[in-house]
Amino acid sequence: MMKFCMLLLLACCVVGIRAENGNKHQSTEPSNPEAVQSAVTSEVLKLIEVAIKVAQYTDSAEKQKAVGWVQERLSNIKDLLDSTNKQPTEPETVYYEDCSALLSEGFSESGLYDIYPAYPESTDPMQVYCDQETDGGGWIVFQRRVDGSESFERTWDEYRQGFGNLEGEFWLGNDNLVLLTVPGQVSGGSGGNVELRVDIRDWADNTAFAKYLDFSVQGSEFTLTADNFAEESTAGDALDYHNGMDFTTIDHDNDRASGGNCANWMRGGFWFNYCLTADPNGPYLPEEGEHGALSPGTDQGVTWTTYTGHGYPGREYSLKGTEMKLRRAPVILS
Repeated sequence: MMKFCMLLLLACCVVGIRAENGNKHQSTEPSNPEAVQSAVTSEVLKLIEVAIKVAQYTDSAEKQKAVGWVQERLSNIKDLLDSTNKQPTEPETVYYEDCSALLSEGFSESGLYDIYPAYPESTDPMQVYCDQETDGGGWIVFQRRVDGSESFERTWDEYRQGFGNLEGEFWLGNDNLVLLTVPGQVSGGSGGNVELRVDIRDWADNTAFAKYLDFSVQGSEFTLTADNFAEESTAGDALDYHNGMDFTTIDHDNDRASGGNCANWMRGGFWFNYCLTADPNGPYLPEEGEHGALSPGTDQGVTWTTYTGHGYPGREYSLKGTEMKLRRAPVILS
């Protein structure tokens, strides 16, 4: 009888201690605390019921059987309480390399995502805006102009690090462009190169695009490569004049203009030559008059001069919107 009473006392102690600990740890397991509490209460009531019966036992074999039953109940109570005190487990991180990888796994909605372009060397995430709809999807948007809410008249460091709002106007950052456009090294196949697509919109909401099948930004001066212009493009090849140029900002002059800095004249950073046939990063000019507020002869504005779908000379029209985006082509094994 003494042994049984000690076991019953131990049961009460276990319940009390486990209940106290249960208040200190919050589990992320899909267990139901109310159901566990109900089950524990039921087990304790059964123990009390047995205690009343054992007090009436005279046979030692029956008492020993009751003790074994109590030990089994104690084990059940311990298991139930342990189920509410499990330490939370960290969710497994999936290291998607880019927007194309996300798309292939069913993430078909355009929006903000974390990607890991340097994995496995680095597990630092890069937050990007994925365009999962245009031209098959899988595009990482790295520039957008839509309403003039963001100034693009920025310094070298600002263009290097990136600025703006990924869901509004922004520049993703030249350091990120270098990482995202590392030339693909394909063994026994073809592909892996990075494509560039530039979408533009005029003030009549006409749209056009330019596409390049080989795009990269490399080196300490962020040198532009934009080759293999796609024939299906509808906006013209305005980047041919800029191909091979280093990046220029208001405080870091890499252009070929001998009389000054194109970024200062055009009020925005870009791969200027002397000076431009394209400047998506120029000052955003609100719609005023037939030229979209662009003063003829200044070249200032959001421009893509090879596009004339608006009916005006390309150098005399500032666009309503632009998006520049990149996508790595799939590797085709031979």
